[in-house]
Amino acid sequence: MSIFTLDEARAAILGAVHPLAPEPVPLPEAEGRILGQVVRAPLSLPPFAQSAMDGYAVRAEDTQGGGEIRLRVIGRIAAGQAPRVKLAPGTAVRIMTGAPLPEGGTAVVKQEETRCRGEYVVFHRRLRPGENIIPRGKDVQEGERLLEAGTLITPSVLGLLASLGLTPVTVVRKPRVAILALGDELCEVHEALKPGQIWVSNLYSIVAQIRRYGGIPLNLGISRDRLAEIRAKLATVPAADVYITIGGSQRGDFDLVDDLLLAEKGEIVFRELAVNYSRSLIFGWLKGKPFFGLPGSPIAARVSFELFVRPALWKLAGRTSWLGEQVWAELALPIPASPRRVVAPVRLSYRERQWRALPLDRERPPSAPPLFLANGAIYPLPERDLQAGENLLAERWEDPASP
Repeated sequence: MSIFTLDEARAAILGAVHPLAPEPVPLPEAEGRILGQVVRAPLSLPPFAQSAMDGYAVRAEDTQGGGEIRLRVIGRIAAGQAPRVKLAPGTAVRIMTGAPLPEGGTAVVKQEETRCRGEYVVFHRRLRPGENIIPRGKDVQEGERLLEAGTLITPSVLGLLASLGLTPVTVVRKPRVAILALGDELCEVHEALKPGQIWVSNLYSIVAQIRRYGGIPLNLGISRDRLAEIRAKLATVPAADVYITIGGSQRGDFDLVDDLLLAEKGEIVFRELAVNYSRSLIFGWLKGKPFFGLPGSPIAARVSFELFVRPALWKLAGRTSWLGEQVWAELALPIPASPRRVVAPVRLSYRERQWRALPLDRERPPSAPPLFLANGAIYPLPERDLQAGENLLAERWEDPASP
């Protein structure tokens, strides 16, 4: 089996997965989901011509004579009220911001430009037709194509959908991701460590990443290095869309991922990568669903998830862009060239309008954060020595670190 490059591995993964089926959800639950269909405006916004400010709705032609303009006030319209009067020559209507214009109204004079004299309003300037009026459909025209399938529903998108009265909203179903950590040495965080054991930190990190990127994690906990136990735990979630194991992906005496796929009549697409931190990543099929065998090292599992699993989850969830946010960052420390180094995990921070990337590798200074606090990466690395102070593109995985 050939060794895959980063680009080859991503292409194989993204070519194998496809968006899940759409489903309707209530509007308040749609934030953070991915639209499953094109959205066209069912009505114009605003749906009627409305006043842009408090004042008086008038006929613009009644203001063209110059000098003092004196109009009889025949009613009042507040926001949320339907007009009950029609403007005739020589009349005006008191109107509030956002209220619909009465029939015959073609302009609004500002309140501060007027004086009241009994049942009359008086002012001294000409008004243009449409002055201080927000026309119907100024923001959105009925039938206009507003949003494409694959759009992330952000708070602003949610507000647009609400303004159009669109509920429920058709979104792509969230992928259900079964995740199982493998290893006799692993211990749950609420349990006391025995000699030779470590707490299962990477399981919690990957579960949080799945949830952060729009999936539904199905945490199966820990399995000992026993093939029967691994199979039994994975069999408890037959409805998963993706299967992930952590650990056991190398070729040691107790690494059982290859045996698992053989016993389950699965398939290995690739099991070796020319990518540091992901050399032992396995991608294939288990129970007819995409399968990822992540390395057991916490930072290797984290990097492998961000580079290869996240794009797959985003495509399954209906996104049309699968790369993370890219920022230009100033390198805080040099990175020597190495033919085996493709990815450099970094700690990104933002100060004084400048992104800064601190490489977190074996050569990091003692004062630097530990490697598992990497919140981004620079990749693919150029095939040359990188100097401190250079600006390079880095991918953000989390919000920037505090200074």
